[in-house]
Amino acid sequence: MAMLMVASFPQYTWTQFVNPIDDVTRWGKANIQFTYFTFGMAQAVTTGVLGILVDRSFAGPRIVALFGAVMLYVGLSTEAHAASVELLWQGGLVTGIGVGALTAACYGSALKWAPGKSRGIALGVTAFGYGGGTFFILPFLPISHWIRDFGYQVTLEKLGIILGLLVAALAFFMRSWPENEIARESEESKRAIVSIPHGIAAFVVVYLAFVLVALSGSMIIAQRGPMASSFGMRDVQLTFLWVTQGVLTWTIMLDSLANGLSRLFFGKLSDRTGRPPAMGIAFCLEAIGFVWLSYELHNPMMFVVLTGLVFFAYGEIFGLFPALIGDMFRKRNIAAIFCLLYTAKGFGAIAPWASSYLVKGKLVTWEQLLWIGASLDILAAILILAVVPRLMRRATNPT
Repeated sequence: MAMLMVASFPQYTWTQFVNPIDDVTRWGKANIQFTYFTFGMAQAVTTGVLGILVDRSFAGPRIVALFGAVMLYVGLSTEAHAASVELLWQGGLVTGIGVGALTAACYGSALKWAPGKSRGIALGVTAFGYGGGTFFILPFLPISHWIRDFGYQVTLEKLGIILGLLVAALAFFMRSWPENEIARESEESKRAIVSIPHGIAAFVVVYLAFVLVALSGSMIIAQRGPMASSFGMRDVQLTFLWVTQGVLTWTIMLDSLANGLSRLFFGKLSDRTGRPPAMGIAFCLEAIGFVWLSYELHNPMMFVVLTGLVFFAYGEIFGLFPALIGDMFRKRNIAAIFCLLYTAKGFGAIAPWASSYLVKGKLVTWEQLLWIGASLDILAAILILAVVPRLMRRATNPT
């Protein structure tokens, strides 16, 4: 539930704010998209640092989540009242700290409490809150309508108050994993890496794969709005099941649902097939979605459907990468280890800003950008399917 609360902003709905902010301020879309970079880097670094506190009994997930609630409000309020693009960037940074703290608290708790045989689906449920939450939140927090009726400043201020209070309330339901449970870990959960050099090598390769998929995913997350505008779909209305909404609204809602369901589906699949095979399937499916989308950018309906396909394949990384790390290491320090891995997401935050400059400077077209995303996914699939299993065998059986 706590992860669901922050799903409505800023990552998965940020694309709705880019054009309205630019219409009012004329700061330039590429400069505005840099806010996504400051948010992403701050979230990743904060997750890595505060994961250590989640593992410690004197702090635990409750304190970390409360800190996140305060930072979430301060960051969104700063963005709402930003008088310059630099202040907008600072607001994104503070918001990222808040979301990073909550990420550390929620994932750290899930990694400790989830049993090994069901780790994939357990973490998938946790990740579903963040990825799929927008689908459930948007009907109650109609961001696009608020922006249209009240402006982006009022909308950001409202979100800061609502989400900050809700996250603070939910934080009181979180508790640390008891110390006596650490000593009672099952034999299955004690199958940890015993060869440190090979263990480090495996972690580095997993980290690199995370970076590659985060780059491609972050690019499509932030660029859906500008991409739709470039191809004349910003004001196009689509009707589905007697409901008429704009293309971008449908896109965000379907993408969010697909993103969340992905974490449940691939989490359960990985419990049966193992993590690397499930991850390889997802990465290849995402690459197919990128390539197909590059041929359908003038078709509003296919734009909605194919971005949904991309998100269905992309969303699993926030469930399967934690599960993979949970398989590799013991529970005592697992929150800190995973949160170190999560800093890889910060590199993904470079993608929206960099891609904006590439397209604006006419160095690449939107179609070429999608092919670059597909290439990154294929490379990640090769690393996970061919390299990581070999290093893991050496790490767990060094003889």
